[in-house]
Amino acid sequence: MKNYLIIINKTLTILCVKSILENYDLENSNLYIVVTGKKYEKKIFTKQVNILFKKYKKKIFYIYIKNIELFTIKNFFQWIKIYKLNQRNHKFINQEFSKLNLINKKYEKIFFSNEYLSKYIFNFLNKNLEKNFIIHGVGDFDIFKKQNIMLVFKNYFFSLINRYFNKIKLVNINDKFYVVFKKFIIPEYNVKNIYKINIRNYKKNLNILSKEKRIKNKFLNKNFALFLINFPGFKKNSKKNERINYIKKYIELQLEEIKKIVLKNFENKKITLIIKTKPYVDYNICAIINQKSKLILKNINYKIMTRYSDNFFHVAELLLVNKNCKYLITNKGTSIYNSKTLNPKIKIILIDKILNKINSKFDFYNKFNINKREFHAEKFLKKINIK
Repeated sequence: MKNYLIIINKTLTILCVKSILENYDLENSNLYIVVTGKKYEKKIFTKQVNILFKKYKKKIFYIYIKNIELFTIKNFFQWIKIYKLNQRNHKFINQEFSKLNLINKKYEKIFFSNEYLSKYIFNFLNKNLEKNFIIHGVGDFDIFKKQNIMLVFKNYFFSLINRYFNKIKLVNINDKFYVVFKKFIIPEYNVKNIYKINIRNYKKNLNILSKEKRIKNKFLNKNFALFLINFPGFKKNSKKNERINYIKKYIELQLEEIKKIVLKNFENKKITLIIKTKPYVDYNICAIINQKSKLILKNINYKIMTRYSDNFFHVAELLLVNKNCKYLITNKGTSIYNSKTLNPKIKIILIDKILNKINSKFDFYNKFNINKREFHAEKFLKKINIK
């Protein structure tokens, strides 16, 4: 019997791994699936695994660690604290794998992505297993970035000390990589060990996962535009009152701009606007979105999808695969490449300039309160046609 270890921390990982394994003969195989994530995610991911992997011999486990830190030059004075954190994490994971009888098995392959758990477990798994990394975002391509000799030495040095002291082993450039949007990778980075996930399998699995919700939400049988409402990353030291005031105004101004886009592009078309948040957006922010939408989008046909609503789809791809999704409204991110892979005719409206204009009005939007991240897809991916 062949054993396969699968680490799950995202719906997209479940979809990608299932789409890959459909090309395997798994009749005499066991799948050991470790779900990792917050408690509300455990229930969602376990249900999705049971739907997509129902025909396979499998066992599902749950292990969660809250955070991880690596030694870097910048955090040198916190190295003792970081060392203790990683020792606790490694000990806990080792104990859990032993208790669940996962540690002494010989695995043929492991499938994982950029989550915390896999960074510790390679220390106590068989050395010859094949490692398969699922690429989700543009940041995952950083490992292939061309580096000068000083950077190569620096990265090698820190990988050694993090492995020795913190028991952390990072993904290796020689591992196998799988990605949905492979056709958009520029030739320089489209290396031999990056494999394309079968899009037919992937779309089929997306439709299987979304079937139940599609039946319940009849509005998805008609044309719609998907608006992915995103928020900047807030620093821990930002003041709560100031953050809430910023969020209220940020949502209000963003919805006013979206209303203009809707009236300009969809006024004479029967299109429903779907406003979707990411799963981690908390209840208070979702309540603000509901409240502001009622005031600003009065005369517009719209639906709101948050983690707290019955119509929620955990990932945007479950909606993007729908042929009735005619528009995607978002800022620059991996979703624009996934959308064009799944739904080539979709029209994309980017709102980065709008968001920059909105944020320029706030004193709160500064380096002390916000983790500003720039999206540099052009380093790795081809340009696509957008509005």
